[in-house]
Amino acid sequence: MSAGTGGKVIPTGGWRNRGTAIAFSATPTSNTQVSYSFASWAGSGASSYSGTNNPASITMTGPITETASFMQNAQVTVQTNPTGHTF
Repeated sequence: MSAGTGGKVIPTGGWRNRGTAIAFSATPTSNTQVSYSFASWAGSGASSYSGTNNPASITMTGPITETASFMQNAQVTVQTNPTGHTF
């Protein structure tokens, strides 16, 4: 399990037995400096998941990799003209 720039994933990884159902989710970063939205999962390996469901789940049949992708949200800066005024 891994996350691209802009978020984190749960669980972070680990060994699971064959036949085990695993639920996983991605949480985008959002604070006063930057904000992201979840975009998609890219999976590789037998029974992996690729798509936009979040959370998502799979049943383990072998080694897999899941990577979450995030998109940075547009930021808008509002200023007064002339500078120094308040609104």
